[in-house]
Amino acid sequence: MRWLMPRLAGFRAEHPDVQVQVATSHEPVDFARDEADVGFHYGKRVPEGVGGELLFREVLLPVCTPGLARDIGLARDLVRAVLLHSVRRPGDWPLWLSAAGVNGTAIPQEIVLENSTFTWQAAVEGLGVAIAQAAFIADGLKAGQVVAPIQLPLETAQAYHFVYPQERAAQRKIRLFRSWILKQAAITRERDLPRSVGGRGE
Repeated sequence: MRWLMPRLAGFRAEHPDVQVQVATSHEPVDFARDEADVGFHYGKRVPEGVGGELLFREVLLPVCTPGLARDIGLARDLVRAVLLHSVRRPGDWPLWLSAAGVNGTAIPQEIVLENSTFTWQAAVEGLGVAIAQAAFIADGLKAGQVVAPIQLPLETAQAYHFVYPQERAAQRKIRLFRSWILKQAAITRERDLPRSVGGRGE
């Protein structure tokens, strides 16, 4: 939602004749079952049996309000903060803290949210420090809604991919959307993803 929705008006402006309907699910898209022309896949690679391309890799970064950031000078200071994360992403903080050299430390204070969008909003409201996916919070960083108290972006082993049924790849609507989305992803990779200094986690 945070990455696609702000850009989708651009596609509609270029191709007003292509009808767009967006559906969400935590399950992988099944083109034989679902009424879908294209999809987005989160994982290490494009699933077998479908066409697809890498959009961008996942880069994790802690973010919080500028006020909270004043009390955080080192990575180990984060264990005294309230740490925010999605219930679906319990491993993000341990992965990042390990890469930052903060190992074997229990997280004493945390707030677990239903999804990454709630986690982001909680960070904006000053409830704590969120572990965020850099591609999705780039606009908030530029606008000053949040800041990165520790400049240690971590590229994980995961990535976001654009997928589609290979047998329908030549359809005009799929070709148009594929061309457009790959351009958007290239801009994100070049402009919004900080260079990782931590390496990929598993």
